[in-house]
Amino acid sequence: MDASRTLSDSLLVAASRELKGKARRVFVAKVCQSLCGGSSRKAEARFGWGRAMVARGLEGKKRGRSGSVEKFEDCLAR
Repeated sequence: MDASRTLSDSLLVAASRELKGKARRVFVAKVCQSLCGGSSRKAEARFGWGRAMVARGLEGKKRGRSGSVEKFEDCLAR
């Protein structure tokens, strides 16, 4: 275990590795908002998660909608 990483941080990273896709992004976004003030850069430095993936999770959480709903609405708007 990295000296700068606490046991709880290590458990959060291990939990995120068990998840895939949208579930992982939602989990990472919740952790980022709670422990990193919503900063993807801080989450990247603290947990080693990719900044783009964290940002995508935060964006999805902010919108509160799934990508398929947005695509469907875009098709209807055309």
